[in-house]
Amino acid sequence: MHMGSLGLIVTLLMVAFSFCSENEQMARIPIYLFLCNCFFAFYQGAVIWVFIAEIFPNDLRAIGQSVGNFTHWIMATIIAAIFRALTAFTGPENTFALFATMIIFQWIFVFVWIPETKGRTLEDLGQSI
Repeated sequence: MHMGSLGLIVTLLMVAFSFCSENEQMARIPIYLFLCNCFFAFYQGAVIWVFIAEIFPNDLRAIGQSVGNFTHWIMATIIAAIFRALTAFTGPENTFALFATMIIFQWIFVFVWIPETKGRTLEDLGQSI
């Protein structure tokens, strides 16, 4: 997941930088967005579903997954709904820099507070949380 966060941060900052640059750099934006999408799809986009399924103890798993899925889709909808207005208000370079900043905070949150689930049983995770 750390590689995915790093990839997202770099590609989002490259998009932000490109919006501040001359026209020749603007032509690279679709490439950076494609790479950003790849990092997301292979890391954060896939890991969230495994994480939601593993992190809750057995007696809370069903409600935890429901709340996690609901929160995920509500936030995705809100971000999609406000993207155009945010970009119009702050400019595309600041919007993508903000997204990169949020990924930095997400990485810190994961690094500090989210337990590693690799190689651990669900029962073991339930006892440690």
